[in-house]
Amino acid sequence: MKVVFNRAEFSEAFAIAASIVPNRGPKTSLQNVLIDLENNAVVGTNLEQTVTVKIDADIRSGQDMAIVVPSARTAAILRESTDENVTLETKKNTLLIKSGGSSFKMPLANVAEFPRMPHPEATTTREINQAELRDLLRVDFCCDNESSRYALGGICLSMAEDTITIGTDGRRMAKVTALYSSGQKMGESAPVVPAVAARLAAKACGDSGIAVISCDNNSIVFYMGNVIVQSRLVEGKFPKWQDVFPSADANEFYMESVAADFNSAVRQAAIACGDDSRGVELSVESGKPLVMSAKTSDVGESRVELNGDSTEWNGPPTAITLDNRYICDFMKRIRPEETIRMSLQNSEAAALFTAGRMSYVVMPLSK
Repeated sequence: MKVVFNRAEFSEAFAIAASIVPNRGPKTSLQNVLIDLENNAVVGTNLEQTVTVKIDADIRSGQDMAIVVPSARTAAILRESTDENVTLETKKNTLLIKSGGSSFKMPLANVAEFPRMPHPEATTTREINQAELRDLLRVDFCCDNESSRYALGGICLSMAEDTITIGTDGRRMAKVTALYSSGQKMGESAPVVPAVAARLAAKACGDSGIAVISCDNNSIVFYMGNVIVQSRLVEGKFPKWQDVFPSADANEFYMESVAADFNSAVRQAAIACGDDSRGVELSVESGKPLVMSAKTSDVGESRVELNGDSTEWNGPPTAITLDNRYICDFMKRIRPEETIRMSLQNSEAAALFTAGRMSYVVMPLSK
């Protein structure tokens, strides 16, 4: 077999497929990448997720339409080469890689030993713009991979009516609703997608084009142009998220502000937070600016005032303490020029932040 690739395109496709391949482990076959010339694709897997990248190939000759190459060494060759094209040639059990004046020989692995994941039966299919899908998958920052409740390590993908994504770690919860999607409804049950698979899919999304989501009870596949991300679903029951987000009418206080201004105020107040105390107190009083403050014995104290673009509060003075890291995590997922709205009921109820189609609930810290 002899095949020629454009080096830059092949290197990019190889890097995407190899991004999930483990560098070490007892199963050496998982440390390889499959080059499938029959389907013009590069495939990497870790048995939980599989990434397939379609690529153009100039097949000069061949009997072996699939070869398995070591991930780390091949990636290094492609990264260091500078010629326009790269040639892969097999002779018996040896792979020869040529690029410009450089050549590399390495033993070929057995294609039959390369692990493959079963393809889902596609009981539910949805179509959505790739940019919209990337927007939906922003909730991954709320996932808790360390939790004993496995469902918290993934993103809930609700397709009962609208396409909605939800992420939570038990202390906060984020939700994004798609502007538009089409396809089959899934009913009340919703798949929980591992956070690593969601990040792979989000990274592969472009600014245009259609993404297709296909899933059954055990696995899910995201089709995004030339990139396909397949993953097993997370086992376990996801929290009943519909009961977590308060209605707008239930909140006594609301404030609207430019995200960049709000984020700056939080970061300034957090300067006085210590390693063991991450709480920033948000104090509201009728007719006065929102006050953010922090106080620790070893660092000192801070006080920052923020005048919102629109504020309403008719109750008695109240204060709520939130983890500053949780607020900043949310701010990283929205644009600095966006308008955010913070809503409160009282000092013991969760705070609600909204920006565009993203909603975010944060539980207060105990005093």
